[in-house]
Amino acid sequence: QDPMALPWLFHGIPPAEQPMHGDAARFQAVQEALEAVGVSPELATALFDVIAGIMHWQALPILADDEGIAHVDAAGQECIAFVGGLWGLAEPGIGRLHALLTSSRIRDAHKPYTLAQAVDARDALSKALYEGVFLWLVRHINTAVGTGAPTRGGESHWIGLLDLFGFENFFPEQRNSLEQLCINFA
Repeated sequence: QDPMALPWLFHGIPPAEQPMHGDAARFQAVQEALEAVGVSPELATALFDVIAGIMHWQALPILADDEGIAHVDAAGQECIAFVGGLWGLAEPGIGRLHALLTSSRIRDAHKPYTLAQAVDARDALSKALYEGVFLWLVRHINTAVGTGAPTRGGESHWIGLLDLFGFENFFPEQRNSLEQLCINFA
């Protein structure tokens, strides 16, 4: 699909100013990198489907009626069905996606969401799925490069990420500390 249909991708940068040339070559490089760490083409396709579903889920139009209650229109229903298909859901699961956006369920009672609550629910699912994909990929790559297993030189390989606010540790058995969370929050 046209990336211009997903304006949230650009975070305030006009889409016309985004360099999109070379995307096919970059995508090919990602596919080759995944293959190099042992991700099969079928599994790579499943990863891409989850990520594409997240992207479309984020673009889902959520509306509010005159009373402020969230709902989705026909276009939103089509988007939910498309996302459900990407995520491999059958009809009951697609119906649950719709329910996730429009109301909370406590026992047998349903409380309708406001627009803000529906947007929060949509965003929470996106973040949870993206985190799951990211953590799976980090674990998979760490396994592929032999995390923790010393090499001939006595070193071990691992994945880390240096960002503006400090160093993130992605050892599978460790979590970042509260101190790191506070630094990142700053």
